[in-house]
Parts: sequence; structure tokens; C-alpha cells
Amino acid sequence: MSTFWLSLACLLWSAQVRGVHQGPSNAFSKMLLALNPANARSSSSNARAARAAPAKAFVTEKSDAIFAEAKTLMPGGVSSPVRAFKSVGGNPIVVEKVKGAYMWDVDGNKYIDYVGTWGPAIIGHADDVVLDALKKQLDSGTSFGAPCALENELAKMVIEAVPSVEMVRFTNSGTEACMGMLRLVRTFTKREKVVKFEG
Repeated sequence: MSTFWLSLACLLWSAQVRGVHQGPSNAFSKMLLALNPANARSSSSNARAARAAPAKAFVTEKSDAIFAEAKTLMPGGVSSPVRAFKSVGGNPIVVEKVKGAYMWDVDGNKYIDYVGTWGPAIIGHADDVVLDALKKQLDSGTSFGAPCALENELAKMVIEAVPSVEMVRFTNSGTEACMGMLRLVRTFTKREKVVKFEG
């Protein structure tokens, strides 16, 4: 997950190992303090201020409550296994809003998003140009279940951006894209076995 969730899981795990609720020596809490845009100092003065400032308590009560309810509604409490945090411990945070490179959870904690929605938000969240285009398209509808001219425009943009690509197939997820690729490769090579690497 070069992704937000893995990064966050690592940060939370690291903070838990170091003792996230043990006062000013808490590195994770200090990092949260440094995210405050009001502290627009040089990185060295930010570091000094973080060392001198009292640690901000990292609270996830609302996230924990929402996740507890979600576990009664969805298997594992999530719509995707990678959001469950089972392999790293702890509970997932529940995101309330996003903008640019940042996200905020329902408890008001601010995070740097290293994931970008697993790739699609590569220019950041809620970009004004993208939002304006979405609002314009909403008036025409959001899901046709049929071809539309915008698919051609997007396909041309992808083909132009990636020289080795001759044609594209759009999918709903990375999982669906990989499944389609495996079917294509098995059909083309006439070989059934697939080697999978893990780790």
C-alpha cells in the first residue's frame, strides 16, 4: 500500500510501539502538531517547536464508534480487506473530508494523504478544476450504462500519455483490471498456470 492506509497503519503501529498516549515524548503526536498550517516556520524551527510543545492527544473515539457499528453491518466492518487494519493492529480511521494532499477524520485529526485514493487522486483531492468539471457533468447524469463520447476523450488522453499503449479498457477497480489482464494473457499464450509473487 504505498498508500495512505499502509502509511497510516505504519505510523499508528510505530506510535503504538513508542507509546502514543505517553506525553510530550510521543513522536506521532509531535508530527500531528507540525501539520498545523499556522506553524509556518522553517523545518528546523518546526522541529524545535515540536520538541518544546506539549503533545496533542491523538483521539479516535468517533472513528472507533463508527467502525464498531460498521462491523455489525459489513463483514470485517469495511468494504475492502485492505481497510481493516487486521495485519497491523488497531482500527481504521473514518475520513470526513479531503482537500489537496490532506484528509481529516471524524475526530478532527489531520493527515497527509500519501495514497491519493490508490492512484486516482494523483493531483490531490477536491481540485477546483476537477470539481467544476464534475458539477458540469452532474447536470447530464452520472451513470448511463451505455457508451458516451467522454470515454473516447479519456481513452485518447491515456493513449497519448503512454506511448506503448495502443488501446485501453476501462475497469471499476485494480482487481477487475488484473483479472481481465490474466484472462487475456492466458487466452493469448494458451497457458493456464500463473505465477504469483507475494511479499
